[in-house]
Amino acid sequence: MLGRGQFQDQVEGHRPWEDNEIETYRRHYAIGTEQRLAFELLLNTGQRVSDVVKMGRKHVKDGAITITQKKSGETVEVTIPILPALNVVLDEVQARRITPTFLLNQSGQARTADGLSTMFAEWRKQAGLPDDLHAHGLRKAFCRVAAEAGMTPHEIMSLSGHKTLGEVMRYTAAVDRKK
Repeated sequence: MLGRGQFQDQVEGHRPWEDNEIETYRRHYAIGTEQRLAFELLLNTGQRVSDVVKMGRKHVKDGAITITQKKSGETVEVTIPILPALNVVLDEVQARRITPTFLLNQSGQARTADGLSTMFAEWRKQAGLPDDLHAHGLRKAFCRVAAEAGMTPHEIMSLSGHKTLGEVMRYTAAVDRKK
């Protein structure tokens, strides 16, 4: 694994979460908590906060989540296989509540993207993780982990919904250099 900062040197913007930071967050928040659900949705789908808050039961079919991303006036449909870590969390939440979206605020309403970003910063802080970690860094960690697992830039792009190959190649290039 690259040392802290080495991968960030290859990627602009929010830094990707590292494996030890992912495990620290998971140890702090048990399965069944809203904090863990939000985290696993972000990490295991590679989607933006604005897309994750829209996800719900209606998006799940045949072991995958299919959503339509919207950014800059364009739409892209992506289908993401539900990985085991996410499946466990989704099974737990779906067993105890039926709501249009997975993520709810304190009032039982669907979370907004701004609301989730604000709360995620607070949850990260409560877990004792560095201030430079953000929800968007989990999207980048998804791409890194996919590249480490041997996925091609095109395969990662089909899951993450990135618009250009160049965006995804930054993640795979850093992993390729490591190998």
